[in-house]
Amino acid sequence: MRACHEAVADFVPPPGVVWRGGGTWSPGLITVHNDATTHNAAWRQRKLTGFYDWDFAGRRAQGTGRLLLLSLAPVSAPRLA
Repeated sequence: MRACHEAVADFVPPPGVVWRGGGTWSPGLITVHNDATTHNAAWRQRKLTGFYDWDFAGRRAQGTGRLLLLSLAPVSAPRLA
């Protein structure tokens, strides 16, 4: 996720963009997924390769992605013995 945030760090949306959650753009913000959970994640050979379903995307201050840790934390076993 950090690599994604670094890749979009210099993106500035065009004037007049309407954000789903409201608000306006200002320097220091980055575009974030806002719904980065396992059901929106793409995996290949047990490695996270990306995210889809960006309908909740929005702007946020860089370094505020701690909620992602909770949404991706394994809370159930993928396989049962």
